[in-house]
Amino acid sequence: MLSKRWSKELRELWPAFAATLLLIHVPYLCWGRDALDFGYIALGLGSVIMAGSAFGIEFQRRTMPLLLSQPVSRATLWTEKLGVLGLCLAVSSLTLGLRFYLLDRWNQGAAGLYLVPLCAFCGAPYLTLLVRHGIAGSVFAIAVPGLLIAGASYVTDHTNLTEYQVEDLITYMLWSYCALFYLLGYQKFKALEVTDGPATELHLPVRIARLWPRRERSDTFSARGQFLNLLAKELRLQQTSLLIAALFVLVAIAGGLLHWSRPESTQVADWVVAADFMIFVFLLPLLVGGLALAEERGWGISDWHLTLPPSSRRQWAAKSSVALTMSFLLGVVLPAAMMLVGHEILSSGGPKEDFPPPYAAFLIVVVQLLVTSLAVYAGSFSTSTLKAMLLALAMALGGLLVIKVAFYYAQAFNLVGGSTYGLVPVADWKAWCLVGVELLVVLGLTQWFAYRNFRQSTIRTPEVAIEMLTIFLVVGLFAVRFAVSYRV
Repeated sequence: MLSKRWSKELRELWPAFAATLLLIHVPYLCWGRDALDFGYIALGLGSVIMAGSAFGIEFQRRTMPLLLSQPVSRATLWTEKLGVLGLCLAVSSLTLGLRFYLLDRWNQGAAGLYLVPLCAFCGAPYLTLLVRHGIAGSVFAIAVPGLLIAGASYVTDHTNLTEYQVEDLITYMLWSYCALFYLLGYQKFKALEVTDGPATELHLPVRIARLWPRRERSDTFSARGQFLNLLAKELRLQQTSLLIAALFVLVAIAGGLLHWSRPESTQVADWVVAADFMIFVFLLPLLVGGLALAEERGWGISDWHLTLPPSSRRQWAAKSSVALTMSFLLGVVLPAAMMLVGHEILSSGGPKEDFPPPYAAFLIVVVQLLVTSLAVYAGSFSTSTLKAMLLALAMALGGLLVIKVAFYYAQAFNLVGGSTYGLVPVADWKAWCLVGVELLVVLGLTQWFAYRNFRQSTIRTPEVAIEMLTIFLVVGLFAVRFAVSYRV
């Protein structure tokens, strides 16, 4: 019985664990030692997602009452869950540590290799149990230690502490955070009471939710009424994305206020704003795309939707349009607007010179929508938004590896007719617009495969493998064309 419970916990964490290892190794294969800094991002993101999934998956599938009703003590269940989680985090950390050791950068990365997974291990379970939502627990597990570090840095700006004393202070604060939140999580789990009912969801505040689109009843049986109801349902699924966007705006405003209050010392403010933008822009397309399908598959209602009067094509049109529109508005328009406002208020030089040219902006939008589509596709055969997010990120990095391999073989077979690294036409807007069109083709192919999976009740692993290979093959062919045309 013990081995079955351990295997069950490992089976739940296995997709996120495997994706984390891929996120650590694939960038290194693409960019070498320059990608080691991305290893921290991969380790941190994978750690909080695995830690949030440990209990979040139980809330999502409404199996927490079954877990707590077993003839096993709460202490044993806690030890088993966190034991498997700790094993996965330790292997992930040691994998990245091996990379640092082999490249003689161990001294630069040793502290983060244990503090990052330790904060996730101790903080995310308690935060997940507190809000009863895996995604929210993972996000707060990133936000709380980040705010602690920012607060400590802000305080030390007003003192005469040395750099080493500041590092020691931050380390002690994080250790205290880990100890406190681990004990709080254990006590929360021991006293947890759950009644079987609807899956826990994040909701907008009541006053704001009243303004949110609701289901129309007057013309339900008309085609227009059906489609509006579908759009309203999809928009309600994206409430979590709006809450994360609101958190992003609040943190950005806090960083702007820090910058405005102490213009002579802007290091903390710049760090807060930069980390806020990086995490938000990095996570939002994955979150929006994952929420479109994975949540409904996790709840077991995706097959039921296919029996509704609206056709599967109309349902998919509603899902795809809402996901892509929300990703564009929240992941591109909102950060750009915040940057414009911030530069106008805090900078005297004006914001126009810091923004990319139109063709680069077009490419950024296409990449944003492509990552969202990858998350939608990953959610078409995933039962958890967190798993869909990690899988989509792994696919994106797999695409970069395919491009790297395509460039290498184009050079090996003398298709480029030049040196190993030629000149990329940075100012050639026609070339980059063509790349954007090719990415749109990949986006359409990804959406088509996601639609095929959406229409099927049972998805087989060989079919998914063929779909992924097809996507990577198309990406590789486009990469070879680019290498041949521009001698990359």
